[in-house]
Amino acid sequence: MGKIKSGININCNACNKEFYVPRYRSETAKFCSLFCQNHKQHDKYIFECISCGKKCETSPSRRYTNKKFCSIECREKNAATDKERRKKIKAINIIRRGNTKARTMRKYISQFRKMMCDICGYNEYEFCLDMHHIDHNPNNNHPDNIGILCCLCHRKLHKGVIDMPLKKGTSRATIGKNIKEMEASGHPAKQAIAASLNEARMSGAKIAKKKKGKKK
Repeated sequence: MGKIKSGININCNACNKEFYVPRYRSETAKFCSLFCQNHKQHDKYIFECISCGKKCETSPSRRYTNKKFCSIECREKNAATDKERRKKIKAINIIRRGNTKARTMRKYISQFRKMMCDICGYNEYEFCLDMHHIDHNPNNNHPDNIGILCCLCHRKLHKGVIDMPLKKGTSRATIGKNIKEMEASGHPAKQAIAASLNEARMSGAKIAKKKKGKKK
């Protein structure tokens, strides 16, 4: 009598052909022959570069090393982008903590905002631009409360000659902020609401205008 086979049949990883292996090799065996093993080992590992999005090929041994970039240039570019992002986050956190020094605030605001006047668009000389607290509270250094104004517009604003431009947006939060800012600058409540709703309509919000009732 011949030996009784106690192994199992498994599928080859290369050609998908079913072959027999002893039971003790059931977890380690992957290929049905040396031919399949040699050819499968030279299959290229295809991945997508997270910096430029290009599909690249590399040796299969790099599959388990978590290769992400197609070149050194892409790797350095991605590192620089991450560095800028961390720099901006750090700047926002420092401003929110309540640092009221004008020079320090200007330094950090310039890292995530374009240095130009919010009213007239002046941007020729940076030293002519001032940091303005929209709610007139110097301790509220939230980035949303900081406006950039040229020295002339800043003086006009504090003298009541001009107002801060309303923020563009269609959300309720933006409309509410615009209403509060206009009321804080001395405008009547009805005028503040009407102007804020009109700015939202110009930004694309579908807000129906109130129809005037006919007098009987």
